[in-house]
Amino acid sequence: MTTEIEETLFSSKTLIDFEGRIWNIERVIIDYKQSTKTIYGGRCEISSGKYFETGQLILADGQKMLSTRTYYWKSVGQGIDSYFDDGSFFHSINLTCSRSIAHHFCADDEYEVRYDFSKWPLWVAKWCVRGPRKDYEMHSYYSEILI
Repeated sequence: MTTEIEETLFSSKTLIDFEGRIWNIERVIIDYKQSTKTIYGGRCEISSGKYFETGQLILADGQKMLSTRTYYWKSVGQGIDSYFDDGSFFHSINLTCSRSIAHHFCADDEYEVRYDFSKWPLWVAKWCVRGPRKDYEMHSYYSEILI
């Protein structure tokens, strides 16, 4: 697992900066193998180290599906380690910079994520997934819902 730093933030973030907020998520998934585009709209809440999102996928054929996802986030050093809901390690998020890159390898597929925190509290996660089974990009845009 490697993490690259592209740009230093004026003020580093911590897990606490994400917690206690409700985040709106707008996501586009472009699947190059299937030549399809899927739209997702939802929200997530990060509380006590649990990232939980719920929303609706709109498939290329217009079919709608409910979707939920859970990760566990743990504060480590100057970042966050992200774990799948089964407890296995996913990747690290470097919070000392406004833009960072992380990788995850799953069998022969490689997942690369580019985080952008430069317009905080707006933030972006762009995934590029390549391998013999997968070829897609997923662009997730997070904005705080003020209540």
